[in-house]
Amino acid sequence: MPDLDARRSAILVACMACKVAILVILEHLQNEEDGAGFSISSQAHILPLVHKLQCMIVAIAQHTDKRRKLTHEWWVKPRSAGWANRVFAGMIDISTYRSHFRTSPSTMEWLCQQLAPLVERMDTHYRQCVPVKKRVAMALFRLTTGAKYSEVAEKFGLGESTAFICTRQLCEALCSQFKHYLAFPKPDSLARIVTKFEQTSGLSNCCGAIDCMRFKIRRPTGPHAGEYYDGNMFHSVIAQVVVDADSRILNIAAGFSGGTGDSKVLRLSGLYDDVQSHKLLNGSSIHLGGGLDIPQYLVGDGGFPLLPWLMVPYEDADFHPYKVLFNQKHSLARRSVLRAFASLKKWEIFDRAMSVDVKTAVSMIGACSILHNMLLYKGEPLDLDEDRLQDYSKHDSLIQYDKDYVEDEEISSEDHVMAFHIRDALAIGTEQHGS
Repeated sequence: MPDLDARRSAILVACMACKVAILVILEHLQNEEDGAGFSISSQAHILPLVHKLQCMIVAIAQHTDKRRKLTHEWWVKPRSAGWANRVFAGMIDISTYRSHFRTSPSTMEWLCQQLAPLVERMDTHYRQCVPVKKRVAMALFRLTTGAKYSEVAEKFGLGESTAFICTRQLCEALCSQFKHYLAFPKPDSLARIVTKFEQTSGLSNCCGAIDCMRFKIRRPTGPHAGEYYDGNMFHSVIAQVVVDADSRILNIAAGFSGGTGDSKVLRLSGLYDDVQSHKLLNGSSIHLGGGLDIPQYLVGDGGFPLLPWLMVPYEDADFHPYKVLFNQKHSLARRSVLRAFASLKKWEIFDRAMSVDVKTAVSMIGACSILHNMLLYKGEPLDLDEDRLQDYSKHDSLIQYDKDYVEDEEISSEDHVMAFHIRDALAIGTEQHGS
């Protein structure tokens, strides 16, 4: 390398200059002395010392170069990126590509364009930066397959630390700069959502389906670690989501401890306060007969409280045909949130307990939720088996079905009564309209 040759040349020149300088000094001293000082014999003793000094300088230089060479070789240890090169060269089929990255190659290019200003890094004097496409691909591979960082590093011919950094940067970039993909829709868009729910389920004025899902994590440290135990032999964090009829996530609140019931999660979320203060679900009501208007509402399972804006299924539907019909329509409307959860579970990073702290786990959940919506926006298929959708809420924990009556007591009696009347009017109205 040019820099290394330059250093060697400089050292040799310095040695020669040192030797010449000493000889000049000796000659000068000899001329000034009357012979009693330095003599030729004295020089004979000094010159070997000078020679030894020169040899020591050269030896040190060679040793330094050797150590530097070894260190450099370790630092830039050559790794094979053959698999990644084949991927980027388009040498794998589309199905395999999606199984590794959840995207098509064209959507991958679009994602890279969107993310480039946030994840791109500059070259340095020591090494070239990892290209944007490889950085994004490494992170998506990690999230999609759940592969360990060692496997990601091997696949892409880079170090484990690089794989970790790229994954973290992608999640942070998405959660900080792409939150608009999870924004609750404006009134015009909400009207289209209402129409779609009515078409797919038969329920009128429904604006979304809500549910909670638990994501396994390693046992947190600290005095509140026990709160994350979810009753299913795991520690977990909860994400509450609201989705539209196409399974697009409209709202998410994540990071609640796994031992918290769904009802309490709702009360702790910003969504509850926004709806109660009429910032959300404040659109027009509809009239189905019976003298009662039906406001905009969400549908949720039995782990949530019945509210004027949150419809849950009847528990005593067996002998009331209109209640049975309502529960059937309610179940159809909730399929959209089951599809969303099934799609999130396809990010295999969530298959086992995430070996990260709670903050990082929440970042990963948020990033995958945003990616879920971005992929829907680009028309990427969810590839779900509609006949095998799981109700993840029922498989999570029985805790969520233990109604938090303390919290429910904060709901006014008027709201309780109004909620029952609204549900009955909705159920009877949809039955009469033959929807």
